[in-house]
Amino acid sequence: MILYLQLHLALRPRFKIGITRRSLKGRSRNIAETTPGLQLPIFFCIVPFPAFWEGKMHRYFSYCHAPLRRGSGRTEWFSVGLLGVNLWTALLFYTTFWVVEGLGVLIIITKITQWN
Repeated sequence: MILYLQLHLALRPRFKIGITRRSLKGRSRNIAETTPGLQLPIFFCIVPFPAFWEGKMHRYFSYCHAPLRRGSGRTEWFSVGLLGVNLWTALLFYTTFWVVEGLGVLIIITKITQWN
């Protein structure tokens, strides 16, 4: 499953933290068709236990919860914040996921090449 971050550009910009079983492109299209304004997927990562991480991030950003009135996943939107500080923090979370996954893959590859 994919853990993704989507940006909503409108009068009041917001970002969405979500998970999907289908492709990121398909999920993004579904959100764009049902939600007013411009929708842009900006980051994604494949993680183990994505529902756990999504819940953790929703709880962390609960102070800036900004649901939309309609649309797919309308309750999972959060305010970008002053100068985008909340969005930058979310991007930092996703970047950390990528770094940890990359290090894990590097360790596995190193161990496999040492066996030969």
